[in-house]
Amino acid sequence: ATSSGDGEVPAEYETATSLGGTERNPDALSSKEAVNYQTEPSDGQQCSGCAYYITDMNDDGLGACAIVEGMIEPAGWCVSYIEHEG
Repeated sequence: ATSSGDGEVPAEYETATSLGGTERNPDALSSKEAVNYQTEPSDGQQCSGCAYYITDMNDDGLGACAIVEGMIEPAGWCVSYIEHEG
């Protein structure tokens, strides 16, 4: 694991299910670079409202993603954003 939040995630996130019901597959993730991940919202869209987002499970303020590696900022954004119809 690296200190930048990329790569490995805590065990509880490894195969967690996202808001939209997608199970995370640790062997089929995109890198943050590949999806142009950023830590700020884009045009009102942010990770916490995305169908692929896995909410914070250990109270560290970060979540994860069903399709992108590493820990994810709730206020982040990437090109794979799909609005979660909550």
